[in-house]
Amino acid sequence: AKYFQLSADALMAAQQLQPETVLDDACPFELKDMALGAAQKLMLAQAQACFCEKAELDGLGAPLRTKLLAGAADDFRKASAAFASCGGRPNLKAIVTWGAATADARAAQYEAQARWLASEAAGEKGDYGAQIAHVNAASAAAHSAAAVPEGALKEKLDAVRALVDEAVPRLKKENDLVYYAKVPAEPPKIDGKSLAKPMPVTALLEAADDTELPGEEGAPLAAFLSSLAEFKRKEGAAAVIEAPAAA
Repeated sequence: AKYFQLSADALMAAQQLQPETVLDDACPFELKDMALGAAQKLMLAQAQACFCEKAELDGLGAPLRTKLLAGAADDFRKASAAFASCGGRPNLKAIVTWGAATADARAAQYEAQARWLASEAAGEKGDYGAQIAHVNAASAAAHSAAAVPEGALKEKLDAVRALVDEAVPRLKKENDLVYYAKVPAEPPKIDGKSLAKPMPVTALLEAADDTELPGEEGAPLAAFLSSLAEFKRKEGAAAVIEAPAAA
């Protein structure tokens, strides 16, 4: 989570350097304000996902984990919307499509996990209508998350899919035969809790002054980190990236 939050602050610092204003038409898409903002939101969503994983590993209670998972879903939805706002130009299609698809899939994944935990809590309280509404929402989210890559997160999503696929018909049958609970058209709202915030990178950037990056490939990154460090030292002043000299 720490490195994602540091990345978010570095991207915010890059926005403050105003590359789009200074470089104008020469500014690459990756440094445009909308792209930096979308990447920052994705970094914060990834950080929130780390908090969710840690909460599970630490054995924290289901109510808190439900809020954290819902917060991650909210953060990924914000990232998806930010990437979608970058569209409209052919040269942006690949990165915009990737960013939006990744964020959409992760939002659905965490929404499914949050709804599953909420359904279990509702069932324990005897609120069978809410339980069915939550598990139906979990099923819809789990089956919409098509772009989650292979790995531990995909395995977790597959496990949730298996749980809800078994639970949906079973809970409906139990309710039809025993409880007769009214199932709301919309599942109860889950108030998400997001812990991810940009983490100041001042010390990290200042340390970069003494870091040697070898070869021509390292030169642009070294210059960029140096510019960010200088900006952070002059925070509050109107510091911007210097436009390249005309050839």
